[in-house]
Amino acid sequence: MFTFHKNVGEVLVLSFSLFMSTLLLPNISVKADFEGAWAAYEKGKYNIAVREFLRCAERGHDKCQLYLGDIYRYGHGTVVRKDKALDWYLKSVHQKNAVAATRLYSWYLHNAVMPGDHVKAYMWFKIAKVLGQDLGRKREERLVKGMTSEQTTESQRLATEWWMEHQ
Repeated sequence: MFTFHKNVGEVLVLSFSLFMSTLLLPNISVKADFEGAWAAYEKGKYNIAVREFLRCAERGHDKCQLYLGDIYRYGHGTVVRKDKALDWYLKSVHQKNAVAATRLYSWYLHNAVMPGDHVKAYMWFKIAKVLGQDLGRKREERLVKGMTSEQTTESQRLATEWWMEHQ
């Protein structure tokens, strides 16, 4: 009887260990993918970086999604694909990546999507700020200065709706 309990205990410990390793290994693997992708990017090996960033971005790593957005935005190791860049930035910001929200602010402000879309630019500015990005009061004042009160109200409404939907 004692042997039976000992074996059951060993099986439970082994099962728990296997369960925990399946939870932790993907995170270790994604971190390794990010580090490998970043190392390739820094060395200018953009084709390898694209492949590695894509691998970990598809597995949900917000920084890989962010950098993949940058790669498609600027065409490092691939052709410029603003549609893909926008998609990857949105995926990253949906995971509360403040830098991705800042990229979207810049994207809309500098006519990457629609000329002078200050409403969306200010929306992403507000979201980036809530996520912890310090963009500076003067930058916000310059942005708001070129907007009507209706536009700023609309931006704040859109930011609030986005936040409530993605919280």
